[in-house]
Amino acid sequence: MTTGHAFRIASNTKTYIAVSILRLVEEGKVLLDDPISDYLPSVYLDLLISDGYDPDRMKIRHMLTHTSGMYEHAGDEYTEMIMEDPGGKWTRLEQVRLAIQLGAPYGEPGEIHHYSDTGYILLGKILEEVTKKTMAQAMRDLIGFERLGLDRTWLESVEAVPPIGKRAGSSVCRRPGFLRCRSIDRSLWWRRVDVNRPGSCDLRTIAL
Repeated sequence: MTTGHAFRIASNTKTYIAVSILRLVEEGKVLLDDPISDYLPSVYLDLLISDGYDPDRMKIRHMLTHTSGMYEHAGDEYTEMIMEDPGGKWTRLEQVRLAIQLGAPYGEPGEIHHYSDTGYILLGKILEEVTKKTMAQAMRDLIGFERLGLDRTWLESVEAVPPIGKRAGSSVCRRPGFLRCRSIDRSLWWRRVDVNRPGSCDLRTIAL
């Protein structure tokens, strides 16, 4: 292992999404108590409604805190599907649709806490809808990757690998959007703010 090796930081990517959403709150473009129905396209809303969800009652706050009742799609069945087709890529919409197929809501919004990758996938879509940018670019701009020196951190499979990573022979992720970093960022890594599987992507960093 060298300082050029890349690491997928997986669900730490959610922190990046959360911080990006909170930046939008600071800018007055989003309110924590806004319903997700204010931001998501109808194709997502129709899916949620078909499974008994009420998008008008599911708030941004609920999605951020895993209290929306949103079913977690990334369980054993999802893992089996990935193992059966390791070269495949799952879109954001496909993952939300899988959540609808696999299970019902855990409970009413605000009444139960249950970890949900699916909820953060929806937040990734909201991030794109509000900023009119890709999730990757929105996070870079809102968090300030350049200002923080995170030049070895990227959204896997949707952004180019930083030059140093190409020498390291790092593994390739088939789920768009895993965040990765390289250890050259280490001095800033623990001070920075870091999500989805966003919308089905995770960040990678070159070497934590």
